[in-house]
Parts: sequence; structure tokens; C-alpha cells
Amino acid sequence: MVEQLTLNQLVTGSSPAPATTFKTRSNAGLFFCLCGFSGDWVNFGNKNFCLILRVFTRFFYGHRRGQISLKMQVVRISIGIMKKVKNIWVSENPNEKRPFRFEKMVKGKRISRKFATLAQARDFAARLAAEIATQGVESIGVPAEDRAILRKAKAICGNYDIIEALEWWKKHFHANPGGEKPISDVWFEFLEWLEKTERSEGHIRNVKAAGKRFCADFGNEPICSVSAAKIVEWLLNLGVSPKTQRNLRGDICGFFSFAKNVKGYIAEIPDVDARVLSRLKKSPVEILSAAESEAILRGIESAEPEFLPYYALRLFAGLRASEAGKMRWEWIDFEKKTILVPGFFEGDRICKTGEDWLLLPDIIPETVFSWLRTAKNRCGSVPAPNHTRRENLSRKFAIPRNALRHTFATMHLALTRDEGKTCLATRHTNIGTFRSHYRGVNQTAGEARAFWALRPKKR
Repeated sequence: MVEQLTLNQLVTGSSPAPATTFKTRSNAGLFFCLCGFSGDWVNFGNKNFCLILRVFTRFFYGHRRGQISLKMQVVRISIGIMKKVKNIWVSENPNEKRPFRFEKMVKGKRISRKFATLAQARDFAARLAAEIATQGVESIGVPAEDRAILRKAKAICGNYDIIEALEWWKKHFHANPGGEKPISDVWFEFLEWLEKTERSEGHIRNVKAAGKRFCADFGNEPICSVSAAKIVEWLLNLGVSPKTQRNLRGDICGFFSFAKNVKGYIAEIPDVDARVLSRLKKSPVEILSAAESEAILRGIESAEPEFLPYYALRLFAGLRASEAGKMRWEWIDFEKKTILVPGFFEGDRICKTGEDWLLLPDIIPETVFSWLRTAKNRCGSVPAPNHTRRENLSRKFAIPRNALRHTFATMHLALTRDEGKTCLATRHTNIGTFRSHYRGVNQTAGEARAFWALRPKKR
């Protein structure tokens, strides 16, 4: 039995019977004019057929005898019949350019596409089913280009979470635009900054050596990508002594401090804890006896006498090798028995502390001046200018690196028995450092007197 759909059912939107069909004289449409009508898509029939009712409306105002009324005119009702075949609706309208429409509801998401041919619609349905099976419902609506980028990002991140990787990038690269700079480039900027801030030549030389090692393994990596764990692992695998590990750690930490505080390339400085490095074994303080000191001085006096003033300043005045190598004769007053170690001279740091240091007669014995008088030419630089010859001479007589200064401090303390005076002579600003090196070193007063009684041969 076929049941007719009345105009009242169209207006009120009441649901027709499941088997109801609607007949019209023309697919081109019907025209009605009535008040208070509104409509949308209306489906009729069972699951195999669908009747599409498109209602186009327009509003207008009218007035009669001073009264205003709102009217809505139904301009057109377009009707089309579509047949459903496995989620694909096929329009029977011959004028339809894309008569095949795919429709599917997936977890509350309505997917609808139109196609010119049935093969295109079926191909889309197959691809969509495969995508849902492999990537889930969330991938629906994501453009193919974005999905390709996502797959590439997953391949780059590997086992790391993409969201965590993006947050890390935002923290380091986005907040610090210079974080992508290679470490080798930033280290070059670090060296330039050290020279502009007038750091000592020795310090710059050490930083260059540390940078050469560090950049050999990390030079091409962005400065933000190097963590404390990487640095510790690198230091432990270098195969160097614990002392060298700590020296390199200091230079590297200074480099990252420059990158953060001066350049703003990184947000945090890698916290390289020295306690996780190889255990530092405290070696005994290298001290020469009076006899050993005399043997070295006599050997230098016979082989290279022009180097005697340099070694005398280190052994009898306690100057560091870097300080004695830059001393000038005009800073030594033989009449007043004083030795000046300036903080800087012509832009170059002389004294390690960067401050002028004056050694007075009541601090250092007269022994050093007797050895300084052996020099024939007392103008300009005190040490002979050839640094290589000095190094070869130290190796020839097996002089340990800090033994001359340690011997001076030990013999001075044994002679004066005054820690404060010996700290002044050695320019130790921290008495704790002095005690850690020299407390427990036993030298008799007789040994000290024999040491300070050493004099050059008469010529």
C-alpha cells in the first residue's frame, strides 16, 4: 500500500511510515508559498532508498494597515532519489556531475565524499578502511602531507616521544635562537671574548687546547644538544689523568657559562659534577733537598748560565713558572732588596692573581739576589727568550713541574716557622690551600739553613 505524504506533513516534519514514498510530477522541483514553514534534509523509505528533500527559503517583511508581519516563502523544493549500495549512495538524477557519494559514521564522525565514478568511490572506501585499521579513527581528516610529515618525525625521534621532543626543542631552540649553533663556532666566539676581556695568555692557551679536544668529538653538534651525561662520559673515556679530567671540566664549564650568560644561546649550563669523575689521587708534594737543589743549580751554571736568574726566581723567590718567564729587570731592586710582580704589563697578565705583589726583604732571604747578580745583561727580560731551551733544560736535569716553588715554600716555612709570612711569600690567598700542601712536610731547620746558604760560584 502506498501512502501519500500531505503538505501538512512537510510543514510539521512529522515522520512518515517506513515504506512511504513521495511522488512528484517533476524532478525540477515544486513551488509553494506559505507562512511559518522551515525544512531541511528529509529521509524517506527503508535502508536501501533515500529521498532527498531540499528546501530553499527566503524571508521578507510585509505590512498592511500599519501592522507589520514576518513571512517566510518557500522558494523551491528539490527532490532526488538515491540508492544505497554498501555505504555508497547512487543518485538517479542524470544531471548530477558527481552522482556517487560515500557516507559513513565512525565513532561519531560523519565522513562524506562525492565522486564522478563508482570505482573512485569504492577505492576511497577501501583506502579509508585500511587507514582506520592501521592508524585509527583519529587520522581521519588529516591531510596526506601532514601524515607523511608525522611518519618522518617518528622515524627521526626513534624511541623518543614526539611531544617530548617538541617540548625540548621549544625550550632550547625556540627560546634560545642561538642554540642550534655548532659548538666549534661558539668556542671560537669564546676565545675571542677571552682575548677582549684580557685574560692571561696561559689561560687562553689552555682553553685552546681544551677546545681542540672537545671540538674534535662535539664540534658539529648544536650547543643545546650536549648534556652533562655526555660530557662526563667523554671525560672518563679520554684516557687522561684525574687531574687533567678536572682541568678540562673547568674549561668546558667556563665555555658553557659564556654561552648562557654572555650569549644567551642555552637556557641551562650542563652540571658536570667533579665527584663522578675518576678519583683524584693526592700525590706527595715534590720537594728538593738542599743537595738536590745545589746539583741542579751547578749543572745549569755550567751548561746554560744565562738561565740561572730564571731558575733562581722560581727556587729562591717562589715565583710560578708563568710569572718568572715574564719578569723584567726593572722590577728587581738590588739596593732595597725588593722584587715586584705586577698584575699586568702591556695588557699581559704577569701575576696569577692579577694584582701587584711586592716581595719585601723581611719576607724573602737575600739568597735570590746573589744568584740574580750572575746575569751579565740586566735590562729587558730576565729569562732567556728561548722557551724551548728552558723546557729542554728542565727535562735534562729532571726538574718536576712545581718542585722549585714547593721547595721554596717548604724551606721558607722550616726557616721562619711562620705560616702567615710564608703565605705572603708564596701569594697564597687561601691559607687552607697552603696547609693542604705543606702541613705534614717535615724539614729540619738545619736542612733549611743549608738550602738558604747556597751561593753561585765566584768568577
